[in-house]
Amino acid sequence: MKKDDAFVIAVQVVALIIGGIALSSLIISVADVTINSISNKLANRKLKKQIKEAEAMGWVFEEVQ
Repeated sequence: MKKDDAFVIAVQVVALIIGGIALSSLIISVADVTINSISNKLANRKLKKQIKEAEAMGWVFEEVQ
């Protein structure tokens, strides 16, 4: 193996490592956004349920624009 071949292999290994880190960061970001979206939907459902319960007890809510 020549010095040039070893250098090319080393550069490819570094590129693969950097690419792997970037890909894992992207996957983590997508997962985080998905988890936040699901969490927000669940919180909205809970809030709507609490508002309905409060309205049933006589509370009055006005929608703010």
